[in-house]
Amino acid sequence: MAVEQKPPRLFDVTNFLVKEQRRNEMVSGTNGLVEKLVSHLAQQAPNRVYFSPNERICRVLFFSENHRRYQAYIETAQLKQGIPHPVKWEYMSGVSPDALEQEIQWWRQQFGMKGDLIENPSLVLKVVTRKGYLGNEFIHVRMDETPPMFLHYYLTNLGPRMLQINQGTNLGLENEVLVPLQAPPTEILQHAHPFS
Repeated sequence: MAVEQKPPRLFDVTNFLVKEQRRNEMVSGTNGLVEKLVSHLAQQAPNRVYFSPNERICRVLFFSENHRRYQAYIETAQLKQGIPHPVKWEYMSGVSPDALEQEIQWWRQQFGMKGDLIENPSLVLKVVTRKGYLGNEFIHVRMDETPPMFLHYYLTNLGPRMLQINQGTNLGLENEVLVPLQAPPTEILQHAHPFS
């Protein structure tokens, strides 16, 4: 009897990639490869996205290594013409998920990151039709900001892939059907809390 296997979560894939990159650094004697990898992963598929009214965003990527089980890479970036430019970043670790959450909370306070685009949007929209449609596309909007902040992503078997994080009313979509949802998709909420 065949046992159905679940596809790996993006968190598991991230951990595997970090482990392999560490091994490559040891073999080749180079440094900085893991940092580049983690930074790129945080831009493509962060677990959390926070924002502040001054056009700054904060991306958090969780990962786990043997010697440090609860780790995160956190990055604050300034939005300039819709493109995030990193301002400051840091690696954090904690003895538990709660300890790591406290570190993230401290970072958010330091940079005034009050808004949460993944878990606490004002509006969630599903993109139903459009040219070049990827399927399972969603937009989270925080409308209490002026101008509004939005996060556009699509869900894969592994988890979310970010398409755009920006401020304003131009979503960059044309002739789409957007359907409002009651809440964010379960998959992205699970992605936001990989240690639970």
